[in-house]
Amino acid sequence: MHEGAQGAPVTCLQRLFRTSSDVLCRHYLRTRKRRATVSVCGFVLKAPPTVFHPRAFLTSRCFTEFIDGLELCAQRVADVGRGTGILALAAARAGAKKVIASDINPHAARAAAHNAAAKGVGARIAAVCADLLSGLAPRPQFDVIVSNPPYFPGEPLDLADRGVARRAPATGTSPRLLGQARKRLTDDGRLYALFSTHADLAHLGVLIEEAGFRRDLRHLPAGPHLNPWKARSSRGRACVPLPRPPVRRRAS
Repeated sequence: MHEGAQGAPVTCLQRLFRTSSDVLCRHYLRTRKRRATVSVCGFVLKAPPTVFHPRAFLTSRCFTEFIDGLELCAQRVADVGRGTGILALAAARAGAKKVIASDINPHAARAAAHNAAAKGVGARIAAVCADLLSGLAPRPQFDVIVSNPPYFPGEPLDLADRGVARRAPATGTSPRLLGQARKRLTDDGRLYALFSTHADLAHLGVLIEEAGFRRDLRHLPAGPHLNPWKARSSRGRACVPLPRPPVRRRAS
């Protein structure tokens, strides 16, 4: 038995369950052959093969509900690792005047563009194919950046796996996302990202501070297993929602 990311004891059985679920979920996302039509948070979305399925995990729904509660009127927003574009659509619904949706998977770029056009917001959402924010000029241009980065441990095996598998902490998505976001946020800009409690949150906190942000952990009202981690930067603020284990209730 050892201590988990939040300090709670993690048993061998829990570690086995986590590993097994990671393998099964990654296998499903990599081998899915048919395009799915899914309904999530009021959006009907097309999810082609290799693109992150927004109904496969609770994170998409809970993060979308979190964005629904933000005041994004007339804001410029970037959605990093967008998949079907559900977070970009949520930002547009929350009032964003322009959303750039970036994903390294070209199939995700096409899916996000299609879904935005189908919802009648194609003029406000631009889908681009790029590794994180590397395809955008490194200058302050966004008021808000949202991201649900990969959280399964291990090297990506193929294009589909890039959306869910993260590399080692020093070279993975998180430090690059934080560094790139820092350069592209306005002075009072905010970053909202979702990280798994399976990750090393203490090390993540160090990365956030090294990138020039200040952190602040909060609870999300949107879902029973999520809480947000809010970070503030010298330029502005960043909020990081984090999944958390369910609360155990004693039988009465």
